[in-house]
Amino acid sequence: MTIDELNRISSLPDVLSKKQLEEEFKLLLNAMQQEPKRDQNLAIMSALFELAERQWATYELLASEIKEKIEELILKIWDQNDLDSTEKLVGTIAHLGLSKAFSVLILTDPKDLNSEIRTEIASAIVEFGDNVSDPYSGMRGT
Repeated sequence: MTIDELNRISSLPDVLSKKQLEEEFKLLLNAMQQEPKRDQNLAIMSALFELAERQWATYELLASEIKEKIEELILKIWDQNDLDSTEKLVGTIAHLGLSKAFSVLILTDPKDLNSEIRTEIASAIVEFGDNVSDPYSGMRGT
C-alpha cells in the first residue's frame, strides 16, 4: 500500500456507514498482509486512527474478526519510542475497544519508554479504567 493510498483515507467523508467502514478496514488490512515497510508505519497508524474515529461515530461496535486483525497489525507497527505513534495507538484502542491491545500497552515495561510515552500510557490507563472493551461506556448513565 502506498502513502497516497493511505492518505486517501484522510479524504473520506467524516460520516460513513458501518458497512463502508468495514470495507475500508478490510482493504487496509488486506494490503498489509505483507510486512509493512518501516517508513509506512506512522502513516498506517494514522489511517487506522482515522478509520477508528469514523467507526466510533457510528455508535456500533466493529465486527470482532476485524478488531482482532487490527489489534495484531497495530501492535506490530507501534513504535514505542514515538509519541505520535503511541497517541494513535491509544486513540485507536479507545475508539474500537481493543482490549487485547490495551493489555499489551499496560504490560509494556515503563523502563523501556521515555517520559512522554509513559505519561501518555498512564493517562490512558486512568481514562479507560475497566471499560476499554466498550468504547461507548462513558456515554451511558450509571
